[in-house]
Amino acid sequence: MKALLLIDSLGSGGAQRQLIYHALALKNLGHDPIIVYYHKKNIYHVQLKNYNLNYQFISKNDQNIFLFIFKLIKFININKINLITTYLYKPNLIGLFIKILKYNTLYLIISERTFELNTTYLNKLLRALYFFSDLITCNSYHQLKVLKSKLPFLVNKIFYLPNVIDFEKFKNTNSKEQFIGNLNNIIAIGRVQTNKNPLLLIKAIGLLKKQSNIIFNVKWFGSIIDINYYNSCRGEIEEYGLNENWSWMGETIDIYENFMQSSILYHGSFGEGFPNVVCEALACQRIVIVSEVYDHPVIIKNNVNGFLFNPNRLSELVDILYNVLTLTDLDIFEIQKQSEISSISNFSLGNHINILSKLSIGKV
Repeated sequence: MKALLLIDSLGSGGAQRQLIYHALALKNLGHDPIIVYYHKKNIYHVQLKNYNLNYQFISKNDQNIFLFIFKLIKFININKINLITTYLYKPNLIGLFIKILKYNTLYLIISERTFELNTTYLNKLLRALYFFSDLITCNSYHQLKVLKSKLPFLVNKIFYLPNVIDFEKFKNTNSKEQFIGNLNNIIAIGRVQTNKNPLLLIKAIGLLKKQSNIIFNVKWFGSIIDINYYNSCRGEIEEYGLNENWSWMGETIDIYENFMQSSILYHGSFGEGFPNVVCEALACQRIVIVSEVYDHPVIIKNNVNGFLFNPNRLSELVDILYNVLTLTDLDIFEIQKQSEISSISNFSLGNHINILSKLSIGKV
């Protein structure tokens, strides 16, 4: 069965990486997937070729959405596509319109990959069209509950489909001594905006430097979304004298190598659909410090495979960072062991394939 996987772009977001793994899962189930994106950005050319996955850019530009939909339908007809899976709201909407126009000839899977507070009123209204989908997936238990409560007439179509970690790529290759020697090095991955909460980390390491002469070095990877917020962060960095300790690294797909150069992942967001980087950090056996929101407490067991804190409480983050530096070698090795166990049991490609198989995706 030929499958089209639709997304807006192949930039550095978590949904983009997961779409690629989803394509691999469909391929494993015997489908012939092709990834289609309509904004020209693609930082995964090499990875897609290494995975032997087909992909196609189809330009949308500023044309009317319905003109673009008919362009996609033409592509679908020519390539005899009969399964479509879409990630993110705009691709979901496009997929739903295509499904309506070609109702009996396509199987449509749509995926929500966000959290409710980050969902616009318009997107909530558009969920009325979910009736036309064949399957609705979400990658967090929190959003699963939300959708089932909001769409009770569609509960039989709504399923949890966890994200995937590439364990061949994300694994710990540091020596124990090298890991322990880097406990002051923090990595953070996320767009520079209020929701990802870099400001709290700046204040925490600033206070530790000022009050206890404890030095943490931070590399923050991600594009700048809110320039005013970014400038506020820069102002705090300047005020705390952290210019030599904080680096804005921009976007990257080389996450693994940067994990290996650090021992701590900070992920202090106020809300998440599903935190890819947290699960990847677990696979790499990093010390994970995350906000206690949404699915984070499902993934992270406090003081077992990581640490949880209230993203509104600076004192909690300060205490955790301070206490991490007092961990014994045995404490660290136990955290690493639990990190590996939790990541493999929940986020393997095999687990993703198994769930798809049970949902009869392989039998469409």
